[in-house]
Amino acid sequence: MQASSRLFSKIYETDLFIRIQNELMNRYQVDDRLAQEMTWDFLDLLLTLNSDLSLVDQYFLQ
Repeated sequence: MQASSRLFSKIYETDLFIRIQNELMNRYQVDDRLAQEMTWDFLDLLLTLNSDLSLVDQYFLQ
């Protein structure tokens, strides 16, 4: 993977992290610390499984 591609990936992951965390706080009334922990665990799981993160963006973050 090229450096620019890795940078884009990291920026996308950071943006996705913030959006998932906000979604958990707003949709499920989870406090920010718990939402942060849940988001880390969720993204770690998805990345471990080589999941397509754009599907989370497309279907979960509406």
